[in-house]
Amino acid sequence: MPDETTEIVDNLSATPPATATTTTTTTPKTTATTTTKSSSYEIGNAKYTDLPQIAELMTDGFYPQLRNNPILRPIRYLMELDRLQTNFPYEENDRHFYLIVYENKMDRGGVGGDTVVVVGDNTRKVIGFCDLDGRIPAPGFSLSPFVPNVVRPRPYLSDLAVHTDYRRRGG
Repeated sequence: MPDETTEIVDNLSATPPATATTTTTTTPKTTATTTTKSSSYEIGNAKYTDLPQIAELMTDGFYPQLRNNPILRPIRYLMELDRLQTNFPYEENDRHFYLIVYENKMDRGGVGGDTVVVVGDNTRKVIGFCDLDGRIPAPGFSLSPFVPNVVRPRPYLSDLAVHTDYRRRGG
């Protein structure tokens, strides 16, 4: 079952920069850009306003030992939020994506009883995140002056996190 998420990965390996194909669903006062839909979840590009939820998700997912620590957990959260904000992919042709999975908010009041997806910046609950980087490094770029010839493979997937309440559900 091919979907548009596959197109994102295909676009990462294309020679010229390519943008991911997306569909936009618009309702009054809300807009959602999505790439894949299921009956209860959507996958799409993260918005800057999603970053606090993503930082919470990553802090809880990668540092569960800090969950009850009132001093270190807020510090780790702010560090994750700062890193996400600093690396946020602003350019659409950048071949760098912050992808999120979020729950659909359904409204049964559509025309003829149709289901209408109502998603806005403040109403969607982020339940999964991954950073997908397909940018081609500049010639001569290295991660460190101490190891000048080391370059990450592309596409590069990092920070794959899933909310604890939604893990181990099969697929």
